[in-house]
Amino acid sequence: MKITEMKKVLVINASARGLKSHSRKLTEVFVNHLKSVYNSPVISFRELGNTNVPHINEKWINAAFKPETKRSVEDQEALKVSNAYISELREADIIVLGSVLAP
Repeated sequence: MKITEMKKVLVINASARGLKSHSRKLTEVFVNHLKSVYNSPVISFRELGNTNVPHINEKWINAAFKPETKRSVEDQEALKVSNAYISELREADIIVLGSVLAP
């Protein structure tokens, strides 16, 4: 029996291995299971393993600790990527992390 409540699912893949990644295979299994349990879940994917994620730097820190009403265009640009990531996390009902475990 499927659950009718629609869920927003965010799948975050962090392995750089691509098709050889075991964690990606596991997130795929989990997503397929969710599809079998929920009617029409909204599933979005965030790729971190094969994407250049900007590091926190001095510009980001200055912008993040400045009141939102006082942020310049440069400040807003420094926070753009992290704000997008945070929005995705806040909107998700379910977060699935596919990550690498080093031996």
